[in-house]
Amino acid sequence: THDQEEALSMSDRVVVMNAGKIEQISTPTEIYNHPKTEFVFQFIGKSNCFEGNVSAVDKRKVAVKIGSDITHVDTNNVMGNESDLKTGDEVKLYIRPEKLQVVSLDEKSSSPLDFHRAKISQMNYLGTSWEINVLLQGKSIQVLTSAIDSSWQNGSEVLIGWSPSEVMLVKK
Repeated sequence: THDQEEALSMSDRVVVMNAGKIEQISTPTEIYNHPKTEFVFQFIGKSNCFEGNVSAVDKRKVAVKIGSDITHVDTNNVMGNESDLKTGDEVKLYIRPEKLQVVSLDEKSSSPLDFHRAKISQMNYLGTSWEINVLLQGKSIQVLTSAIDSSWQNGSEVLIGWSPSEVMLVKK
């Protein structure tokens, strides 16, 4: 089938193909949560993509500069070999909209998430969740969340955050 929801909901194993070549064979949850290639990440489900430059690499994390912000990625989420990454390398970061968290500017706590200042550009109520589009470093990012702050509206400044374990890094 070409229906992703059908394939993920009815299958024990999923095969993702690209131009007749197998990209990944695995369980639906593994395909969605741990794609092995950039193609699989983009093909299955929705994703946001950021571009940046590596600013530091160690055995556990990769620091990436996106505009004027620094964010982090767990090294086990680097597609390819993290030892190939060097300071200054251009990279792409992918993250699912439902893995992002939006909080008011005054709500940032001692959370392990990387938070970045953003501006709400659009809010859509979907019944069971909210789709919020924010501008982060001039890039439109989609967030899916089940709860919002009643004070948020288009133009509100907020913090958008994510866990370094939820971001997938691909060297450009």
